[in-house]
Amino acid sequence: MNNVVSISTTGTTSYGTYLTGGGGVRFHNNSVLSTSTSSTTSAAAYFAQTSGTLPAVNIQNNIFSNQGGGFAMQVTNINFIFSNYNTFYTNGANLIRFGTVNYPDLQAWINAANWDVYSIVYQPAFASTSTLFPDLASPEVWAIHGRGTQIAGNDYDFFNNPRPTTFTDGVPDMGAYEFLPTSQPTVLTPVPATPAPGTTQTFMYGTDTVAKITYDPGAPVPSSVTLRRYSGVLPTGLSTGQLSMYFYNDLEVPAQGAYRYKMEQFYIEPWRGFIPSEPQIRMGRTNASDVWEVGPDSYTDVDFNVIFDSGIVHVDRFTGLAGDSVIFDNPYTTVLDTSNRGTRFWVPYGHHYSFSTNGQDMWLYLSAEDSANVTVRVNGTNWKRTYAIPANTVRVSDIIPKQGLYDARITDEGLFERGVSITSDVPIVAYAHIYDGATSGASMLMPVGVYGYEYISLNARQYYPTGGAGSFSWFSIISDRDSTLVEITPTVTTRAGRPAGVPFQVYLMRGEVYNVMGTQQTGGAGSDLSGSTIKSIANASGNCYPIAVFSGSSRTAICITTNGDNLIQQVFPSQAWGRKYLSFATANSTSNTTYNSNIFRIMVKDPSTAVSVNGTLLPAASLVVPGNYYEVNTTSGTGGTNSSIYVEADKPVLVAQYMVSTGANSCPGVTSTGNGDPEMIYISPIEQGIKKAAFYNTNESAITANYVNIVIPTAGLASLTIDGNSTFTDVFAHPYLPGYSCVRQNLGGAASQHIVESDSAFTAITYGLGSVESYGYNAGTLVKNLNAQPSIANTLGNSTVSEYTCAEAPFRFNILITAKPQQLVWQFSAISALTPNTDVTQNNPVAIDSSFINGRWFYKYTVPSDYVFNAPGTYIIPIKVVDTTTIEGCDNSVEITLSVRVLPAPEAIISAPSNVCLGAPVTFNGSGSTSSGSPITTYTWDYGDSNNGTGQTTTHSYNTVGTYTVNLSLVSQDGCIGDTTATIQVNALAAVEVVEDSLVVCGNDPVTFEVLNPDPGSTYDWFNTATGGTAVASGTSFTVPSVTGTVECWVQATSAAGCISERKRVTASILPDLAATVARVDSVGADLIRFEWDAVPGALTYEVSTDNGATWLTPSSGASGLTHTVTGLLP
Repeated sequence: MNNVVSISTTGTTSYGTYLTGGGGVRFHNNSVLSTSTSSTTSAAAYFAQTSGTLPAVNIQNNIFSNQGGGFAMQVTNINFIFSNYNTFYTNGANLIRFGTVNYPDLQAWINAANWDVYSIVYQPAFASTSTLFPDLASPEVWAIHGRGTQIAGNDYDFFNNPRPTTFTDGVPDMGAYEFLPTSQPTVLTPVPATPAPGTTQTFMYGTDTVAKITYDPGAPVPSSVTLRRYSGVLPTGLSTGQLSMYFYNDLEVPAQGAYRYKMEQFYIEPWRGFIPSEPQIRMGRTNASDVWEVGPDSYTDVDFNVIFDSGIVHVDRFTGLAGDSVIFDNPYTTVLDTSNRGTRFWVPYGHHYSFSTNGQDMWLYLSAEDSANVTVRVNGTNWKRTYAIPANTVRVSDIIPKQGLYDARITDEGLFERGVSITSDVPIVAYAHIYDGATSGASMLMPVGVYGYEYISLNARQYYPTGGAGSFSWFSIISDRDSTLVEITPTVTTRAGRPAGVPFQVYLMRGEVYNVMGTQQTGGAGSDLSGSTIKSIANASGNCYPIAVFSGSSRTAICITTNGDNLIQQVFPSQAWGRKYLSFATANSTSNTTYNSNIFRIMVKDPSTAVSVNGTLLPAASLVVPGNYYEVNTTSGTGGTNSSIYVEADKPVLVAQYMVSTGANSCPGVTSTGNGDPEMIYISPIEQGIKKAAFYNTNESAITANYVNIVIPTAGLASLTIDGNSTFTDVFAHPYLPGYSCVRQNLGGAASQHIVESDSAFTAITYGLGSVESYGYNAGTLVKNLNAQPSIANTLGNSTVSEYTCAEAPFRFNILITAKPQQLVWQFSAISALTPNTDVTQNNPVAIDSSFINGRWFYKYTVPSDYVFNAPGTYIIPIKVVDTTTIEGCDNSVEITLSVRVLPAPEAIISAPSNVCLGAPVTFNGSGSTSSGSPITTYTWDYGDSNNGTGQTTTHSYNTVGTYTVNLSLVSQDGCIGDTTATIQVNALAAVEVVEDSLVVCGNDPVTFEVLNPDPGSTYDWFNTATGGTAVASGTSFTVPSVTGTVECWVQATSAAGCISERKRVTASILPDLAATVARVDSVGADLIRFEWDAVPGALTYEVSTDNGATWLTPSSGASGLTHTVTGLLP
């Protein structure tokens, strides 16, 4: 610690510092400079620890600079170092050497070793090549200032000056000296150098990514921007009470403007300063008044150490300030799965015998039926791999990190941060496989949506000769939720000294793993953790969260003292245990029809559980305590009575099937020939059978043959296919349960995906065998809660249980439970789309019905009210069940989740005219379609005038002019409701009047009928019949050219809306012939003469002519007068 080494030689080999042999050395804050020009090997630092029995060499806060062309650091074994937060530099071609491999840059070294993730490559600014004291006046010295990490006990420097050891004390400098620069930091120019709308500029300080700025494509940008990073110092100008980090970035632009950009600011955890927890880091920035403020939309990705903020306008200084605990991850989303297919998984890197040499590898097998995008991450690190997996294929993951800062291994008993997560955008099947040569174990993984609250670990006999990293029985617990409180009760004293039978509690954050290990005695015998209980219990906030449990062994031999394998299997939650199990033994590799001996353990929760095997009740005295399990075995031979097993219990049990070691000879009745070695497989109860399984078989490591064992109802054999084939290696009737058959299929030695399908539910295991080598796991299973079955029933449907409902359709909630609970809490308030969404608490609820299902009584409870969802989607309803007699964990309560699939409401369509006439019959035709394909059974009409109708097609007439809203409501057979409306305009009938409806004319004269005050928007038609017929003319008038007798016509008006008036009758008649009129002189005056005549019968008017008929005048006595006077005569 605090060494200053400067070496310059021309010798063939030179090292600035050299460590070989022993371990556990703390190599901290050393400044090493080599300017040697050695021809063979030159390294500023050399580390050659080769033993895993001693602690790793801890290499932090050092400066390793080689300016003679050699390596900055050389390492012989990456498993025995811990290296991070160092400054490296070389002016040669290669930065670091590991073994015989040279790494030209830091990223190549990180990719290979997973070390030095937070180290930096930059030429250190030394004031002297002998003292290596930093050049305080050089801007480049900021690359090593405040760039180290706090280390307990490392509290002084080369000159005994204090060195920070806590976040709040400050940040250590790299190398042997603590110092404060007198210069401003290096000006960093981004790439690309010139800002542009829609682009991103990246600022680098050596290999450190400092910041990224992404400009809005629609906003102006500055003409240029530069940045200086001040590391290891608090920002200036903080307000009282503001909690800050120990760094800030100072950006400069020629002028402020209406910019809009996104800022990504990168940090290292030692800069955390006064911020209480990393998730509370938010973007701190100065505003136009130079006042520090927290970006309201900022958030932090704590895995990748990035602070994000967007919509920023002002360009100035940035740091990290304390804010709310907003994490980069999306808000927690509850998922509900019912089988081993899912979208979220966790798995621990279980303890392995080969950890001593780190020769083992862990792989994940990711099997997709549909095209999937899958991400694998190591929790608490930025190690992430993303895979695009085509449909019906399997992707083998990258090797899960086993050293360095990403090391995911569970190396001891206790709490570990590095659970391995798998997330997918569509459901997949996932498996984990850990192996080293012939030491191999694998597990089918169960998704987050089937996690439970209570588990019992079921392990294996534990024996393997001492050596390696030791051989221990173990189990691990993982949670998908923060603040998960777990109560653990081991059955034996643990490796960490936890006493047998004494419960203890641990808190888990999301992705953390708590590992419990048994002990190993001298010689190899180890304790068996079987029977240990794991329960999720109420945390400080009163919440219980589901957990996953994995059980296994570092390495164990079964029924012999050699030929051992590691084991890892994900445990079924107790809620998924069953009462009936069927299985048969694993194959003997030397024959298609013979089978090796297998061991079976039957775990009971209640010691009073009556368990029968092959029809024979097991004596209670044979129950193994501690452990609470029965152990039986099959014998070697052909398929049939010797190789098959039927387990039946009066209470739920968990069953594991074990392959034994090659050459097994120490267990009564157990023999094994051919290939194989130990493996533990949890098998599915009949109640959890499936109709389709897609699984993966591997050839790692040294696997030469793969197999699948299937138990299926005999009636299902006709539809059973394996990879599309219906011929099988071996088929025989299960001897202990009539109606079931056993199917064995040899799958070959190649690594490949396989698919099993049938119209009948089956259970299956798959496994591989090689020379003293094996692996195996459950091929696929339902993982339903067999103690509680919540459901819904559509109120208008015809089924007591509905698989789905539809938006706006009424339904009711029900639950079948095997117990009679003291309380049910229906937590409807968690679902905003539900109406009503007020929680319902039922104290001492009364069952409305009971059913005997699969040998168990279920009691039915309901909420006696209708509910509706207002939008399609999948909603998860939490239901809290409190029962002090059957539920042990979580304050005698368990949260059951009901996934409700809500489809879109049926589409309803009205076919009807939009404009109709008063009193006219209107035909309405309804139609509908459902996304489920369920037929429409009911059509109900509301005509909008207080009248209703039913039927798909109906007729209605309106008696009042106006606008009406017609509603059609339809119900499908499954109880879904669809409705729609249509607007109907009811128009008044058109009216028509004529100027004269009766005209008289002389014979053969024309006659014209006219509409009185015609409506410009209406049309008029003239008919010669009172009803029907074809119009003889159209228009506001109609002329008969020659009247030869009485004429009858009818006129009809049609409004713009198409409404037709009643027809108006008009007539024309002929006047009779008149008698001739004889005028005579009545009197004569000086200048006048008056004529007179007698009235003519039938005449109405008269006309006179004084020019022999050339012109006719109205008589001077009037049209109907009988005299006419002519005046103005000359004498």
